[in-house]
Amino acid sequence: MFLVKMVLGFLIFLSPLCATGLDISQTDIIERSLNFLLFAGILWYFLAKKLRSFLHSKSLEISKRLEEIQAQLKVSKENKKKLLKELEQAKEKAELIISDANKEAYTITQKYELQTKMDVENLIKNSKALMDLEVKKIKRELVESVFKDLRESKKVSFNVQDCVNILKQRL
Repeated sequence: MFLVKMVLGFLIFLSPLCATGLDISQTDIIERSLNFLLFAGILWYFLAKKLRSFLHSKSLEISKRLEEIQAQLKVSKENKKKLLKELEQAKEKAELIISDANKEAYTITQKYELQTKMDVENLIKNSKALMDLEVKKIKRELVESVFKDLRESKKVSFNVQDCVNILKQRL
């Protein structure tokens, strides 16, 4: 590449000579060309090893850097796969937790519905029993008040046997 630049530079240097209309026989082009080739050869002889070693070290450095980047890329891909697996496992675990929570909520709801139903039935039974007691109590009080009124009034007279019969029929 360097040699190509030198040749192009040499040709550019010679271009004004061609444009002036001089005859090539009147110039020292051959000597200059040989001089240039000799200079390029000497330059190549002294700089070729350094240039080769420089280019070789650069190519080694680039290949080493490329290997490091490929290793990092491989590690990144493995980490990505690992994280995707963990994400899938987390999603499955979340779905399992949600389904368990739904089942537990359903079970608790059923339990409380059953308990509430039993409580309501017990309240109804207790209220019926209390109502029956209150009805009996009211009947008793009514009968007692009627008997009391009848005893106190002098218009009606009862003997003990009549009172017992009336009480048996009422209760």
